[in-house]
Amino acid sequence: MSELILGAYVLIWPALTSVILWVICRAVWKDIKTAKKEKRGLV
Repeated sequence: MSELILGAYVLIWPALTSVILWVICRAVWKDIKTAKKEKRGLV
């Protein structure tokens, strides 16, 4: 049972971090597009 839990734990982390990275990248991409549209800097 503990091997199953450990295996699931190890496999969940890459999926979870991939989703979080995708959300962050999508938000940055949206900010870049908005800044270009409004002709202003990103920072």
